[in-house]
Amino acid sequence: MKWIVFGLLLLGITIGAGCISSNSSSSSLVTTPATQVEPNLVGNWTGTFTGYIDTSGYQVFQEPMRMTVVEQNGRLFKGHVSFPMNGTMVTKDIAGALSLDGRNFNTVEYPSGFSDGVIISADEIEMIYMDTTDPSKIAIDTLKRSK
Repeated sequence: MKWIVFGLLLLGITIGAGCISSNSSSSSLVTTPATQVEPNLVGNWTGTFTGYIDTSGYQVFQEPMRMTVVEQNGRLFKGHVSFPMNGTMVTKDIAGALSLDGRNFNTVEYPSGFSDGVIISADEIEMIYMDTTDPSKIAIDTLKRSK
């Protein structure tokens, strides 16, 4: 009896395997991903920022901050940011990279700090700035391209 059940099972597998075959014309179809267009971030960006500083608490800054992207090579770019700190404008060099999706980017500031950014539109971005030096800082920067 076991041999009959085993034989029927084997026969069913063999018949089923014959019904499931790949069509060679459809398996040779090759799809290619759409080409990503890299956003051009070169230009002057101005906006506002609010933040939290470990020793001072929540901050709303009245003076605008500025970011200037002076050069972009593919997904990499460089420039500088200027922002008020303790009554004076501070300028720091930055370098950044766009993600593969063309919507997000990351920057690093010299000598410290980095940002995660998102491109909202061709002329609007938002960055979340972080700095772990003492005192640690985090800020939300909303910038628009200056025309």
